[in-house]
Amino acid sequence: MVMGTKRVIMIGRHPDCDVTFPDDTVSRFHAELVLTEDGRVFLLDRNSTWGTHVHLGGRWKKLDRGDFVVPQMRLRIGQTETDVATIITIANAG
Repeated sequence: MVMGTKRVIMIGRHPDCDVTFPDDTVSRFHAELVLTEDGRVFLLDRNSTWGTHVHLGGRWKKLDRGDFVVPQMRLRIGQTETDVATIITIANAG
């Protein structure tokens, strides 16, 4: 279930990122979403300072490196909260 057309979405504070957050807890190149050929979405933390977290079972889990996610999953990038679908929508709107 890949939404949009971008295959790799860079998330961070740097203006070259596909999705930017004006938050000092978000690293310049914080994380990326990789949309796979088979329709899955992989979230990868790029060794950020504050970390990348997913909301599972009512609590936040820090990604050690990366994991597969689904569009409705809540994310915390640094201290900014959003969801996978919103990031994909923003990246493909620009």
